Amino acid sequence: DDLGWLGYFIGKSVKLYSLDIWDFPVYEGVEQQIHAFMDGIARNQSIRKIITSSLGDYDGSTAIVRALGSWTQLEELVYACNNGPTGCSALGTLLELGVLKLRQLRIASNDIGDDGVASLENGLKSIGSSLKEICLSENSIGNEGLLTLMTGLESCTSLEILSLSDNDFSLAAVGLGSLSDWLQTAALNLDTLCLQYCAITDEGLQALAEGAAKHCKDLNLTGNDSITASGLKYLSTSMQSEGCLLENLYLSYMGIGDDGAEVLARGLIGNKSLICLPLNVDVENEEEIAITPAGW
Repeated sequence: DDLGWLGYFIGKSVKLYSLDIWDFPVYEGVEQQIHAFMDGIARNQSIRKIITSSLGDYDGSTAIVRALGSWTQLEELVYACNNGPTGCSALGTLLELGVLKLRQLRIASNDIGDDGVASLENGLKSIGSSLKEICLSENSIGNEGLLTLMTGLESCTSLEILSLSDNDFSLAAVGLGSLSDWLQTAALNLDTLCLQYCAITDEGLQALAEGAAKHCKDLNLTGNDSITASGLKYLSTSMQSEGCLLENLYLSYMGIGDDGAEVLARGLIGNKSLICLPLNVDVENEEEIAITPAGW
């Protein structure tokens, strides 16, 4: 009966601020105890942050979503249940109700794919006005998912941080163009856009550069080593614009070499916004092209 009692006292608490649920136990009859636990926490009115992780394929992730149905006080949800696009369906339905007024939504390392993003689209539209941060990193999102996400973010006019790192955007030039358009037309100026290790190509950076440079303060492109000097020239041109807002531009582990350094140097001429430009190199990676003294 431990889980049921735990849920009961969580439900009664008026001071509990954060709740982390990692990995439900597995034994015969546990389902009943988990539902009793969820019934208890559904009554809580003080929790502002909940983290769920490693719940696997069990119905526990759906039970958690049901428990959150009346939580108007919840501000931050970290949903890492590791059950792919299936787990997003119930969450998308919950968000669509508009009960939650989330400031932060993090669904990372869940492998939700493009189908999972589609399940969240209408939900994001419903809660968009309150969101300050969205993290969808490491979720196997591609071009179609990125296009769908941009539709879902139309109402997210208060968004400050968007993290899409560790997805595969190697064939997502159209999606990245849509992201750029969203940045330029939406009534927002994003503080931080994280696109580390997304396999972005020169074509993708061409599509993204103008919107990102003119509407973001921090742009993280770390690890996108498919980008060459040819792609960097589009970013460099946007950096020269009087409308450039970039303060921090992360280009580490990209092997840009001397050619890339020359292109960046042109962009820095006359730039009045940039404060920080990390260009770290993996010294143990013999294939990474480093900047030589000539480039510096």
